[in-house]
Amino acid sequence: MQTLRDYYPISGVYKITSMSTGRVYIGQTKWILKRLTEHVSRLVDKQHTCSQLQKDFNTFGLADFTVEILTECTVDQLRAEETRAIRHYDRKGYQLYTHR
Repeated sequence: MQTLRDYYPISGVYKITSMSTGRVYIGQTKWILKRLTEHVSRLVDKQHTCSQLQKDFNTFGLADFTVEILTECTVDQLRAEETRAIRHYDRKGYQLYTHR
């Protein structure tokens, strides 16, 4: 059985997807598991900074969302890798969650 320590800390870029809407949230962090835990906590508390993600979470619930680690990278590469991922999914026609 793996514990949180087995995942400490992995930096990289991740994707959260709503299966109902197909909309994706791309993020980057120094510690992926910790950041994903923060997302869930804020969504459950109805305090997420991304209003559309919060709205979809309120409508469809936690089970509607999938999480994927897109790439593991060094902290210095985070911004460039996140930008690359956002451009990739945008070019493919995905609806992206934005912070509005």
